[in-house]
Amino acid sequence: MLKLYHAPRSRSLRVLWLLEELGVDYELELIPFRKLLAGEHRTPDYLALHPLGEVPLLRDGELRLFESGAICTWLSERHPEAGLTPSDGDERARWLQWLFFAVATLEPPAWTRLRHRRMLPPEKRNAATLLSATRRYKKALAVLEEQLADGREWLLGERFSAADILCVNTLLWARELLDEAPSATAWCQRARARPACRRAERIR
Repeated sequence: MLKLYHAPRSRSLRVLWLLEELGVDYELELIPFRKLLAGEHRTPDYLALHPLGEVPLLRDGELRLFESGAICTWLSERHPEAGLTPSDGDERARWLQWLFFAVATLEPPAWTRLRHRRMLPPEKRNAATLLSATRRYKKALAVLEEQLADGREWLLGERFSAADILCVNTLLWARELLDEAPSATAWCQRARARPACRRAERIR
């Protein structure tokens, strides 16, 4: 059986949400967020499973996977019947584009903003770094807003996919800026209203 090591309010929420969308059986190893921040979960046993000691970590028998984007891609492709991944053609190419956009373009400035607004001690926060990250984040958000401005329901049109999960989850790290993007805001609301997302977010 699949086993997910998960901490609420972390990147592992993406994987938990996707597992709920798939409707597959899985086991959950819950790591309190305070323990994650303090590094208390980084025991020798856990580091033997995940060399960086982070979450998410997914186990499937002898297989161990980390990196939320890789896990979501692998799970989506393993369960094509769920419809979270296009099988081929241009639609699959766009799906891959948005998956990589989420982790490579949208996430870095969102994470930098979060650290320099809330997570770092005040004396370690840098105003110039925060400003630069905000500009880069707004540029990425504008790309999503343009994609969604034609009224489409999801990034790929009528098909909800793993790309929606990764992008929406990342946007929530800087939700205070969503007022500038009404189409993206409505998209986030639709995604978070899905029963699978509601179930995943309730797990604490």
